[in-house]
Amino acid sequence: MTGKSFEPDVKVRTKEYRIGCVGAGMIMAECHLAAYKEAGFPVVAIASRTKANAQKVADR
Repeated sequence: MTGKSFEPDVKVRTKEYRIGCVGAGMIMAECHLAAYKEAGFPVVAIASRTKANAQKVADR
């Protein structure tokens, strides 16, 4: 190790990845969605056993 801080591959950051989520529970709603947003990856779909739960998380 050279002591440098971690630098992500620029090509990964500039690609147009879109995220589809399976599940709309607390971990997805509170953790994963926040991480995707912070990383700049758009969430385009959320699946859940019930449409109401998926919609509730999608509306955030």
